Amino acid sequence: DALFRSKEELIKDINFDKNKNIFAIFPHIYFDTSAFSGKDLYKDYREWFEKTIEFILEKTDSLIIIKDHPANLQKYAYDKKTYNSPIKSYLKKLEKNFSKRYLYLLPETEISALNIIKICDCVLTVRGTIGVEASLFGKPVIFAGEGRYNGYGFGYFPTNIKSYEELLLESSLSKMQISYSEKLNAATYL
Repeated sequence: DALFRSKEELIKDINFDKNKNIFAIFPHIYFDTSAFSGKDLYKDYREWFEKTIEFILEKTDSLIIIKDHPANLQKYAYDKKTYNSPIKSYLKKLEKNFSKRYLYLLPETEISALNIIKICDCVLTVRGTIGVEASLFGKPVIFAGEGRYNGYGFGYFPTNIKSYEELLLESSLSKMQISYSEKLNAATYL
């Protein structure tokens, strides 16, 4: 069943070094305005994504899985336009030597978010729902914004970019853990 494959099968399929830490990034829709107010570390979702990718690739030896937001397809289909991913376009501009350190997944990929959460060591989002889901499944989450659930007792909510980058470095060097109470807090929030 493609929805619940083992971590070993998934890592083998994507040809990643199983000894390296893996970040999962679920980019936000760039044109979307959040229904909930909050404070972000970066000026917008695009800057957050691009600066985060650059930092991880230049300052760590970690790997990255990027799953483009599936809602992009619906918006573009509704507008009768072909979807050209700004995420994919940005990644194509990166140095070629970085290409083996990240995996870009199209919005219509059959690899589920649950499988990506299973593979990764840490999830990154600004304030996406995926952060709650990942916490519920026992993965540490580093948020680059606050507003919806930063007071619920799960996840890391740095207050500035320097602290955010320090958490990225820490997560790239060790396996951050999430406690049972953090999982319970995420479940309570959901």
